[in-house]
Amino acid sequence: MEQSDIANLEVNQEPVMQLMWRLMDRSPASCANAKLKGCFLTRGAADVCGKGLQHFIQMLFECQGQPQRLWQSMSQCPSFSASDFNLLLSSCLDNTNTSSETISGPLTSADLKQWREQGYVVVKNIIPRDTSLTIAERLMNINRTSLQTPDSWHRAYGGPFFRQEYDIPELDVARQSIKARQAFQQVWQREHLITTRDTYSLNFPETARHYFQGTKLHLDVDFHLPLHFKTQGIVYLNDVAAEQGALTLCTGFHLQYAQWLSSLPKAFNPNDSDFTQFKPKPIAAEAGDLIIWHHWLPHGASPNHHHLPRVAQYLDMYSLTPSRLAPDEAF
Repeated sequence: MEQSDIANLEVNQEPVMQLMWRLMDRSPASCANAKLKGCFLTRGAADVCGKGLQHFIQMLFECQGQPQRLWQSMSQCPSFSASDFNLLLSSCLDNTNTSSETISGPLTSADLKQWREQGYVVVKNIIPRDTSLTIAERLMNINRTSLQTPDSWHRAYGGPFFRQEYDIPELDVARQSIKARQAFQQVWQREHLITTRDTYSLNFPETARHYFQGTKLHLDVDFHLPLHFKTQGIVYLNDVAAEQGALTLCTGFHLQYAQWLSSLPKAFNPNDSDFTQFKPKPIAAEAGDLIIWHHWLPHGASPNHHHLPRVAQYLDMYSLTPSRLAPDEAF
């Protein structure tokens, strides 16, 4: 980030320090909504710094309750985003504005109908196909393997292979995609969104010796927070057929999520449920396509029964002022 950008943020130091204190505050939230707000701020700060959430929490711990030290650590991160930090400041000060006008974008009326009814949408070609395939091969090469050499695929791991690497330049291509941002803005009906700093995965074909090691169908939801709208997303970097370890979704489940959740016993972990009863569907798509889904959809990778790996990058965007919690309103 340019030094002038940091200087502009420091012109009014009090709001910056106010946000630092809020990020370091570990006291119990006064109410459920305050806890939700705190979770969004912490995740937002991690993404502003270009760090994974766990790495940012470690940064908070290392700063030992010193707000100036935290600000220095954040602003010195190579991937620090001044514009996204200003969104954090506005949210902290409750200065964020929402528009009553409908935000348009690349999603058609048919796409939006599917989004409302099925809870997911495929956004075609958020990055060019050739670029996507080049990125896929580059990620394979980083892991000392190649799409062209099947003998190298299982040297170290089988199944989904999640890499905690966030600063690979090729991952920024999708993060900076204008079409992806416009699609998320259309889904959220919010102009100002923060981009997650997520990683990527490789899902290799199963063999007699290397079987699927991915997670079962699950929900990435904090069940202690109030019901709120959120998205998740994945970019296929090579062509992915339904049997090629594709993302699997229990489509339409978002419409019954709230009722289903309230019907569970209080001591029961919702993720212990057998989501296969809700007719999971593998989502095929092509290199460079983005899949966005409602976070109330049970989901997961699937066993790869194809002859090629699945190379994918995780990408999401979110507003720091989520609202309209009911499914019909949140879209």
